Amino acid sequence: MATVTPPKKINFQGIQVLIAAPIANAGTAKYEPLMCLTSLSIDNGNRAEIDTTCAADTTKTFMFGLRDSAAITADGFYTPTEAGYVLAEASFASNDAYLFRIIFPDAVTPSTGKGTTKEFSGYVTSFSSNGAVDAVITASIGIKASGDVTTTPAS
Repeated sequence: MATVTPPKKINFQGIQVLIAAPIANAGTAKYEPLMCLTSLSIDNGNRAEIDTTCAADTTKTFMFGLRDSAAITADGFYTPTEAGYVLAEASFASNDAYLFRIIFPDAVTPSTGKGTTKEFSGYVTSFSSNGAVDAVITASIGIKASGDVTTTPAS
């Protein structure tokens, strides 16, 4: 009987979400950490189902429409003076697409390799903060990718 190796699990500790200035400046992009993350949600999008069923068909038929781009929600600590947070506020206030990079902590050789990376241009679609007595102020930033997300495997 063959031995089944369970898939490698990736720890959240060490994940990074980075943001850079608008794509007009892509050649000189300087990525900054978005904020001190406490959670991250990535919805890789979906595809519309287009009904193509004819009256003579005995079962429904369909085809796919265009894929929707990824939507990301990043939650963390409210840090209004950090460079990445300032860029996120600027993105939210403008109609410019910014550059985003997500780096997972799954490097094959941790001391010399790089983790899986997802890169895309996109827009900050929502921006909120929340505070309470005996708690730090937290923030939630919604990001919508515009176009394809490029994934580079870990090395």
